[in-house]
Amino acid sequence: LIEMPAQLLRPKAPQPGKRVLLEYIPVLWNRLGFLRKVSIRNILRYKRRFFMTVLGIAGCTALIVAAMGVRDSIRNIVNDQFDTITIYDYNISFTEAQNQQQREKFIQKYSDVLSRCVFVCTDEMDVINGNRIKKISVIATDDPNITKVVGLHMNGQSVPYPRFGKVVINDKLARELNLSQGDTITIRYDDVNTVDAEISGIFENYLENYLFMTAETYESLFGKEAVYKNAYAGTDEEDLYSVSALLSKGEDVTSVSVLNDMRVMVDNMMQSLDYIILLVIACACTLGFVVIY
Repeated sequence: LIEMPAQLLRPKAPQPGKRVLLEYIPVLWNRLGFLRKVSIRNILRYKRRFFMTVLGIAGCTALIVAAMGVRDSIRNIVNDQFDTITIYDYNISFTEAQNQQQREKFIQKYSDVLSRCVFVCTDEMDVINGNRIKKISVIATDDPNITKVVGLHMNGQSVPYPRFGKVVINDKLARELNLSQGDTITIRYDDVNTVDAEISGIFENYLENYLFMTAETYESLFGKEAVYKNAYAGTDEEDLYSVSALLSKGEDVTSVSVLNDMRVMVDNMMQSLDYIILLVIACACTLGFVVIY
């Protein structure tokens, strides 16, 4: 009420300006352009803008580091999976279970094209831990050559194939269910019944969840005989598909899956993720540009 109406109608005067530290160094200050001087004054004189700029650039940097970290993490998944873990070339399926004589006959018949061949019993089951349920592929065999077609290792150390009554699981499954070596895993093999088995080892694997055991353990746990209707085989031949065509003509053979097809598919998926990572990096750089300028 004391002020004059004309004084009240005028816009509020800005706060008196303060000189920043660089202004006391003419050698540097005089070399800067007008827009750079304005930016430096705004940042150093207004603390809120200063902290917002710092946080914005820190966020952009974090996005770039995270994107590059994800790319480095997934870049070698294909090579690690198909060069050191699933080291077979073919998954051969048969119409009916193969007994000992039939298995030996098949291996001998194709010994000139197959450098290794291991018959396995495969099954799809669930593992339960509290309220969490995970689908797994159960692989059972008594063939000691299983380690020649499936690499079981963890952090560069070889994981022994489980003995009777024990199983080994992959690391991803162990992390998701909070399991470790020596723990007991609960396996549900039908809609109602479950069994427990001790975990003797954990191995690295990047695709799907697997549980390995001996055929004797399989029969003991689930009360049924291990049925050998699949074989993992590898070859030293360069033309994988000509060998696949030859194997498809074998007796009782229903299908031959070439692992190289899956390798190409997964590799294409990894390349698709590269575009997403590049998009994240581009967005982070754009955000940084907006924050600064």
